[in-house]
Amino acid sequence: MHRQHKDSKFAMTTINHINELASILGPNEVTYVSQDDKAKIPIGLPAANKQGPLLMHMEYRVKLPDHDFVIAKGHKLTPSVYAFCEIKPNGGGDASAITYSGPTYINAKPVLIAIVDGGPDENPRYEKVIQMHVHHFQKYDLDAVFVACNAP
Repeated sequence: MHRQHKDSKFAMTTINHINELASILGPNEVTYVSQDDKAKIPIGLPAANKQGPLLMHMEYRVKLPDHDFVIAKGHKLTPSVYAFCEIKPNGGGDASAITYSGPTYINAKPVLIAIVDGGPDENPRYEKVIQMHVHHFQKYDLDAVFVACNAP
């Protein structure tokens, strides 16, 4: 039997309350995002055992605006997936008004809700992650940003 994490009930209750808030505010006011990391993909070596081979040069550093790390044998790339969730109109506080089968377009709304899996790249306890959400809050002139973390 799978052992439950000590924060599972707290995390689930937090997410349920955020879902209720989203259903009260409705789809015109809230952008609801669910973020999750996916399979680790080896870099530096051919990844033929995955969907297709991935080759990277191992003698230089990858430099991106928010990343700076050394590539070495055994390192892996972990892509993140962002699902924009649909909020059914007139949810009236019902958490089940939030669904994962939403539209494929994106538009800006005044409230952003992000439910994350707690990895180091999106955990709301880390300063860099908080700075990123503050940046989005200011850049998009949002009224509120809520970030909740699933239990590990």
